[in-house]
Amino acid sequence: MDVVRSWLQSPAVKPVNDYVTSTLEPWVRKLRNDNMAMIYTATAVGALLLVLVFKPSKSSKPKKSRKSKGKKAEKSRPNVQRKPLTLEEQIEGVHQKFVNEYKEGLDNLAESYDTTSEKDQYQLNYYNEMLLKLVIELDGVDLVEVEPELKTKLKSRRKQVIHEIQSSLKRLDLLKRQ
Repeated sequence: MDVVRSWLQSPAVKPVNDYVTSTLEPWVRKLRNDNMAMIYTATAVGALLLVLVFKPSKSSKPKKSRKSKGKKAEKSRPNVQRKPLTLEEQIEGVHQKFVNEYKEGLDNLAESYDTTSEKDQYQLNYYNEMLLKLVIELDGVDLVEVEPELKTKLKSRRKQVIHEIQSSLKRLDLLKRQ
């Protein structure tokens, strides 16, 4: 408690403390008989002091963040500008992600699914979420300003991929209902 008192009397805090004390002292006298009001007042005074004392000054410069260099420090990569993917590449990227990352796991889950297994329930929910994300990603492929011939080709390919993903989602739903 002595540390707090000496801190409140320090030259940096004393003007703020005096101002707050003189401003709030009449209110404190009025509310002295009411314990809850006194608790609220003390809390408000403490919060006000914290705000006033720890308020950053306008002249202070923002602190630069220092990244800790651990054992596995990342190598700095040159700033390479990537070319945006074409619409075909976006659709095929989603299809490849489905085939490479999820299809085999889905097949394994469907073969060995146990309704009482918590792990299988978790995997089922995981695959459900991931496939829904892929469908949303395909929905984000914007075909508005595309030539009509290319547009029909892209629409049909996107539709094929969506149907393939949706068939897997239906399989997952059937597993849930078991």
